[in-house]
Amino acid sequence: MKNTIYSKYLLLLGICFLSVSAVASNKLLNQKKTPVNHFFTVGASVGYSHMLESYEELSTQGAVSGLLGLGYEMRVKHFYWSLGAEAQLLRAKANYDLADHNMSILDTQGKPAIMHYRFDAVQEEQNLLYVQVPIMFGFYRRGFYMGAGAKIGFPIKSFVQLNSSYVTSVTYKEYIDEFAGMDIHGYGTYMLNSKEEMAANIKTSLAVEIGYDVLAPVRRTTKGMRHGLRLAAICEYGLNNVVGSSTSSAAFDVSPENATQVVMKPFYQAHSITGHSVNNLYAGFKITWICDFSAIACDCDE
Repeated sequence: MKNTIYSKYLLLLGICFLSVSAVASNKLLNQKKTPVNHFFTVGASVGYSHMLESYEELSTQGAVSGLLGLGYEMRVKHFYWSLGAEAQLLRAKANYDLADHNMSILDTQGKPAIMHYRFDAVQEEQNLLYVQVPIMFGFYRRGFYMGAGAKIGFPIKSFVQLNSSYVTSVTYKEYIDEFAGMDIHGYGTYMLNSKEEMAANIKTSLAVEIGYDVLAPVRRTTKGMRHGLRLAAICEYGLNNVVGSSTSSAAFDVSPENATQVVMKPFYQAHSITGHSVNNLYAGFKITWICDFSAIACDCDE
């Protein structure tokens, strides 16, 4: 419901921007003869994303990520603003350790025992897919340009790929020794490899883009040329927690039917977000094709 409300609000905002821009551009053209041009853009980026988190027990590394986007740009002389829509994939990898765990069970013969779980390091691959709306303002001159603005993103799908292993063993109050390495009774080594859902928040971020239009020199010698190809470096920094709020809970669940079967939970699902931060960072390279669909082709390379 919240996503739908935000989407309608942003759509209305975009229509208002376009309407105001059209009116303003007509007035400028008719009254001041100021060059105003309109562009359609298609862009793609590959880069590095990271989750900047504040948990002591978690070690996080970045991963390759990317985005695809469409947009509208209005340029007045050398200044421009743009509005668009993007699909962005953010990824990160994390590692953490789990403490040994003991639990009272009934063994395969129905006898009471204490099951011991010893875990290897847990590895997570976190994936968050967003649809986001960027609003940028900037300056352009002779092919070189730079812009800054803000983006709001709505989570479409988020999940974690979990990998680990654990060893089980048991002790009985009647015996001193620990029973291990008995696969027939379920006391052995087990592999964990699962895909789990992860809660994600609507995100807001600041963005910067700096680049050069490699077709600018061609346009200066080709009258009426309307195409451009930008190569740029971009960076985004999130202003809020991207993972959903959670209260602290057990890091894993044990199957009530079989005590040797463990279902692992994603780190952010098992640990409270209260007092912590998990901000997204994205940096990469972007290529953008632009097309001037104005009545008169832009002379902004002059």
